[in-house]
Amino acid sequence: MGAIYKIEFVPLKDLCGITHLTDRKIQINDSDSEPVQKETLLHELLHVSMEDCIGLSKTFKGDREDREETIVRHVSPRLFQILRDNPKVKHYILD
Repeated sequence: MGAIYKIEFVPLKDLCGITHLTDRKIQINDSDSEPVQKETLLHELLHVSMEDCIGLSKTFKGDREDREETIVRHVSPRLFQILRDNPKVKHYILD
């Protein structure tokens, strides 16, 4: 567990963000607003966590990316809102 990922803010056509697991790189669309960039980063970090912790790419066959994306799309906005609404929780976890 534990990996360093490079975070880049770059122009991305039709995407808010993308994770390159092999290169350990997350790219965030530099033209999105800061709140969208923050939620997108959390979204991409969930992709990283799912792969690193449970090996999702080995769990799903075929349309794995669609299933993983569905899971992450449901979890990331809720987790983002929980952290936003509960700053003490965020600081407790990070400190």
